[in-house]
Amino acid sequence: MNNSSRGFCSAVLCLFVASTITQRSYADDKDIVSESSSTVKDKSLARNSSSVRKSKRVEEIPAVEVEMFAALDSGDLQIDYLPQDATKAVLIFRNATNKPMKIKLAETFGAMPVLAQDAASTSESNDALIPHYLLGLVHAPEVHVELELTQDQVNSLESLFYKIDAKWFPARILPADKQLTVIQKLEQDVIDWFKANTSRSQQERLQQLEYYAQGSRSLLREDVGKRIGLHPTQQSKLAVFAKATDDAQQKLSRSQFGDTEIKTLQSTLAESAREERAAVSKIIRPEQRQKLTALLGPTFDPSKLKRIYAMAPEFVKVKTWINSNPLTASDLRGKVVLVHFYAFQCHNCHANFAIYQRWHKELTDKGVVVIGIQTPETSAERNPEAIKVAAIERKLDFPIVVDLESENWKAWGNTLWPTVYVVDKNGYIRHWWQGEMNWKGATADKTIEAVVDDLLAERSKNEIVTSKP
Repeated sequence: MNNSSRGFCSAVLCLFVASTITQRSYADDKDIVSESSSTVKDKSLARNSSSVRKSKRVEEIPAVEVEMFAALDSGDLQIDYLPQDATKAVLIFRNATNKPMKIKLAETFGAMPVLAQDAASTSESNDALIPHYLLGLVHAPEVHVELELTQDQVNSLESLFYKIDAKWFPARILPADKQLTVIQKLEQDVIDWFKANTSRSQQERLQQLEYYAQGSRSLLREDVGKRIGLHPTQQSKLAVFAKATDDAQQKLSRSQFGDTEIKTLQSTLAESAREERAAVSKIIRPEQRQKLTALLGPTFDPSKLKRIYAMAPEFVKVKTWINSNPLTASDLRGKVVLVHFYAFQCHNCHANFAIYQRWHKELTDKGVVVIGIQTPETSAERNPEAIKVAAIERKLDFPIVVDLESENWKAWGNTLWPTVYVVDKNGYIRHWWQGEMNWKGATADKTIEAVVDDLLAERSKNEIVTSKP
């Protein structure tokens, strides 16, 4: 209710958060076998401290000279470099028994045990810079079409959404470490579903779509780095520019509508993004670009995806509804729903009341339902009778949930009074706004009305096309 509650947060910025978890590949990890018949999994020695206790970091790999020393559980390991052409170079590993083991540098560079520690360190430090778009991708009907999912597969996937979305959406407000723990578990649930219910080609294509969604940030992934031959030093250089962009984005996201420094922050962000793109062009070599193109597969534009958010939470049961019998999410299927959180003594909320009244009056006959959720902050706002009186005085004639225990507030992961959510005819969140809709010249009400018009024109669930034309 204070000035801080007037701020707003872009839906895209709020929902898609960078994670510190390790990226996964849907395809099975391939074994890399040296001439000594030693087998190294992509993830093995890099993450097992008992297998790799320490290593000397290698910042560059010159074509004529490399010196590295490591200690493995099996004994001291000396690595000698043969000064040959880099593409034909061979590393000779000499273990404690002085038995030589040869590994071709060009073929196994990213997976050699002595380098795995360095590669892992780079990957782990970059994880926070890699956006996690998997959950959003699998919610998009356009992705279902691209993957050629059958209607049965789509129905089964939606059953999974009922289980995971109640955790996904409110997780956006958790502290970073806890948030990422939730995202990690939910992404694994999605990966497990795809492994169990789709073909290998569908899984591989989904992996490609995730790369497309992550854009140049996919180059920071450990799996992508290995597959196109990126050295950790290259990824470290890319990460510097990526972090500068993220820092600029965070500063902009913390601003409030109407702040005088917004234009400067936007300019800084744009410049950081340009520098990041330029860095990619300079750091990635032509042969690596060719491998990346092959890795990505057919072109796909994630920016055209329309439904990338979770299913709206089910209304938590409460003792009192005003102006309506209790409603459920299933009751509202086929309707566009405008859910707004408010408190009747909140002055910022009062500024939106006339808009809610207009929506209820003008949009109901078009198939729109306005629902208020009154979650208290003050003691007076915890009195159901006072809430009813205030609703009458303010002419709030739409259904109102009396959320005395703040359970609905928690289910939605809400943080501010007022906040408005737009839910489509199939029950998915499509847009939201925090704060006064006309604060300092903002026109959030018009933006929401445009979204509503688009959603009213969309097909209902039983008309969704799930195969390519």
